[in-house]
Amino acid sequence: MAEIHELSAVALRDALRAGALSAREAAAHFLARIGEQNPRLGAFITVTEEQAARDADDADAAFHRASKAGAVDSLPPLHGMPVAFKDLTDVSGVPTSHGSAALEARPALEDGALAAALKGAGVVSLGKTQVPEFGLTAYSENRIAPPSRNPYSLSRSSGGSSGGSAAAVAAGLLPFAPGSDGGGSIRIPASACGLVGLKPGRGLVPAGESPGD
Repeated sequence: MAEIHELSAVALRDALRAGALSAREAAAHFLARIGEQNPRLGAFITVTEEQAARDADDADAAFHRASKAGAVDSLPPLHGMPVAFKDLTDVSGVPTSHGSAALEARPALEDGALAAALKGAGVVSLGKTQVPEFGLTAYSENRIAPPSRNPYSLSRSSGGSSGGSAAAVAAGLLPFAPGSDGGGSIRIPASACGLVGLKPGRGLVPAGESPGD
């Protein structure tokens, strides 16, 4: 039988919705891999293990309620799927560093538009992934955390600015990960790490409002 991290994202989604795997089991499996491999990969800046466990338990409770009512089809499309967000994206209660030592990384007061949309679709966030300072370069290195390395050759970069996310997916620390791309920030890391990176057209992914400060 395949290990959980060896399943495709679609196969993992189907297993979670069928009840063949609990959200807590999936989260625990990927968190264990993060704990083991992130020290050499630098894919994550922040790991939110306790919050992920609570959110996974909530997802499992929702599954049991839906199953008892014969309404499993009512579960959100990404029920229980583990993900992580670039540390340019606000996630409620988690510091957003923007990859910069010049900023005070305060816990976000609320989810950003992308995080809110994906949480609404049922994902369980495991943390925040490495980025270049303010997402401005094609390599995910900064002064606040170890650089993100390529899982296939640790002496090489995983690209940027979604380099931590790409490294995490390529190393089996996540089944998939959202990114952002203004000038290659999904496409470059995907190419560097042997992945498929999709840059959606305008208006398909919510960007939210700029605070203007």
